[in-house]
Amino acid sequence: MQLTENFNLEEFKNDGGLWIPAHIDETEAHRRYTKLAETLENVRFRLGKTPIRITSGHRTAEDQQRINPGTLRSMHCENLGVDIQAEGFSPSEVFILLTNYWLGGLGLYTTHNHLDLRNELGLAEARWRKL
Repeated sequence: MQLTENFNLEEFKNDGGLWIPAHIDETEAHRRYTKLAETLENVRFRLGKTPIRITSGHRTAEDQQRINPGTLRSMHCENLGVDIQAEGFSPSEVFILLTNYWLGGLGLYTTHNHLDLRNELGLAEARWRKL
């Protein structure tokens, strides 16, 4: 299912094909990923229309504990977070270019960036580096 011109629902699903958290309904899950996809379109434009690859979208609580143990509240589990790679940009470059623009959570990792819309849940902006 196409969410925006450049992003489809399949990209947000976990390895098991899941995309709807148990605590929200399908309509809200779809709304959140559509909002995230629209925001990623803006990021894509800001980076010169470069292709963006989603490397991790929805996570179950079990996925989260396997991938990032100890994280108490992951935006991946809320359908509001993604990990991305932007073609032609290092994660550090993406982090620098989005730091003053991005309104949610922005993380810098060795191989990717994390972007989330935590502001949708009334949470404050956050920035972090895990290199």
